[in-house]
Amino acid sequence: MTKIIAYIATSLDGYIAGPNDDLSWLDPYSDVEYGFDAFVATLGVEIFGRRTYDILAERGWLNSHNLPTYILSSSTPAIEPPEGMVVEFTDAPLKAIIEKAKQRTDKDIWISGGGNVIQQFLNEGLIDEFVLSIIPVTLGGGIRLFQEGQPSHTLKLIKSETFDKGLIQLTYVPIK
Repeated sequence: MTKIIAYIATSLDGYIAGPNDDLSWLDPYSDVEYGFDAFVATLGVEIFGRRTYDILAERGWLNSHNLPTYILSSSTPAIEPPEGMVVEFTDAPLKAIIEKAKQRTDKDIWISGGGNVIQQFLNEGLIDEFVLSIIPVTLGGGIRLFQEGQPSHTLKLIKSETFDKGLIQLTYVPIK
């Protein structure tokens, strides 16, 4: 059965990017084997927001997973997708995007960012599982995974793992 999975790294103090969209704090952990490649092998579609698209495009990180990708935006990107990347920019309702993604694949669907996108899917009850990789750094500012003023949600921890360099990965399911 296809699962909708929010899989993302966060700092110990809850940020997914530092000030000015800085992701360099992740670099010292890029050599840690924490199951990411195995996770990507379970995926059939990736969904992320326009801001995440722009950040990844600026860094040349698009299409590294070779997955069909939906970008939540109706506007034309400043940076075109790399050749061969199957991408659709859409402002359709989230449930419609999930249904369309499920028609493309029977594998899992990755909600990969950013925090606002993950929160929207969570608020609509569309996330089946969270995988949070907690990086042992504090950023003190930047983009939070969960913004203030959002509805509360209860999650159940189903798995926890520790990895090299103090990285911890927590897997939760929302209690619906």
